[in-house]
Amino acid sequence: MGILLGGLADYAGFNCPEDLRHKEIHSVFKYDPQLSYPETALCICSRSDLPIHAPLILCCDPVDGMLCGDGTREIAEVFRICCDYLMHHARIDEGCARLSSALLSGKGLSHIIDTAGRVFGNPIILSDQSFTIIGHSNAEDVSDPFLQAILRDGHYPQSYIRRSSRRAQVTSTSLDIVPPVQSEDFSPRNYMVMDLEVRGRYFGFATLVEESPFHEGDGAMFSYLCRILVTELKSVENTHHVHTRDSEYVLLELLDGKLHGGILQDRLLQSGLSFHPEKKRLFVIRSKGTTALQKPRYEFLIDAFFARLQKRPCVIYHDAIVCLVDSSDINLFTGDSSAGITDLLTASDLICGVSNEISDPGKTSACFHQAWNALNIAELLKDPGVYFFYEDYCFYELLDAVSPQERLSEFCSPKYLKMLRYDSANGTDYAETLSSYLRCGCDSMKAAAEMHVHRNTIIYRMKKIEEFFAINLDDSDELFSLNLTSRVIRFLSANGKDIISEQSPAAF
Repeated sequence: MGILLGGLADYAGFNCPEDLRHKEIHSVFKYDPQLSYPETALCICSRSDLPIHAPLILCCDPVDGMLCGDGTREIAEVFRICCDYLMHHARIDEGCARLSSALLSGKGLSHIIDTAGRVFGNPIILSDQSFTIIGHSNAEDVSDPFLQAILRDGHYPQSYIRRSSRRAQVTSTSLDIVPPVQSEDFSPRNYMVMDLEVRGRYFGFATLVEESPFHEGDGAMFSYLCRILVTELKSVENTHHVHTRDSEYVLLELLDGKLHGGILQDRLLQSGLSFHPEKKRLFVIRSKGTTALQKPRYEFLIDAFFARLQKRPCVIYHDAIVCLVDSSDINLFTGDSSAGITDLLTASDLICGVSNEISDPGKTSACFHQAWNALNIAELLKDPGVYFFYEDYCFYELLDAVSPQERLSEFCSPKYLKMLRYDSANGTDYAETLSSYLRCGCDSMKAAAEMHVHRNTIIYRMKKIEEFFAINLDDSDELFSLNLTSRVIRFLSANGKDIISEQSPAAF
């Protein structure tokens, strides 16, 4: 394939009619009157302007009316410009061919970056979303102390993070020549920086550093290199970088507890995440009653949750889908509105644990365990539903943490235990009624709906409970003891403990 005439005209500054821009030039010759040229040969000037001593001949289709730029250029100058153009393109073609060969060799990312370093004659640094260096070239040739520090530490400094602002929409074909990073301690350098998208999501960025002067065509070749890097990164297995947006990568760092102090604030600012003034909550979504790996299934579903949650950060973490949601929007997403995720959870046979509010981003990891434990306890207790809030289940986690199960019965109300024994002997359900009544905030109407009986039935049973077991429902301390006992017994029963059989008849 030859060089397009339009490209040559643009490069050399000549006028080229639109209908001729796609003509191909296959050869460039210095004119020799002893030689004969094909009829398809012409100069960049029109035939009528072509002197017999013209030093330059372009071989392509015959063209009439070709103008020579401003009409004043010497043919010798045209020859020099065109030769420079051909040499320029030869360098780009050779460089791109070497980069392509490095990709096709199958030797991996480091080989591609090393090859690119030799092609450009300048250092190249590849970084992920956390500004961590995951690949670099020409390390031994780096003289700039700032770059040496980066390669030694394996991470860009906080000053660089503060000066970097990622765009909301990133394309892998954008090329920015950015100002040098200014530092009181280090010499400035010019950089070419390109953001990289892998599978439609922001991965990180590549940097070409000007240790030696940039050449014409380095920008085009660097753009080509970045497309090569994106192609290679698509094939990298077990790398969550390629599945995440910038804010989602920061969420993964928060879940892992990797961010602290000043770097935490810089990363939040850089990613656009904010926990003030709006507090957050974590949604932890997973399959019901299974410990089998579900990652392929979650990768299929995560974009649906991302869309339903109005583009809140969503990641796959510890075999679950984890979403960061504004606390004020919690009712929107847990309700039956069209923007909610209830139907999506139900259709996919998934359940959702919800953490307490997060005001300190450093507590994100702890809040993940809150939502995860809420799901574990809810499944242990066989509670129905889709959403399980940690605030409703933290008491059971407390029971598990503060005392061995063998001793929990010692903290139970004797009156409640007596009621259980009575129900067991007589086939009544006073204890269940009392538990429902307390769970519903002492509201007989709600308790009746929960137990699927008439309200008068609840009122009648509560009177009998007060009479048979000497319980004072107006005593807040006694209500607390009864509520505590109800939850303890529910927790023990879920763990296979039969508190009635373990009690002697004298205890009642």
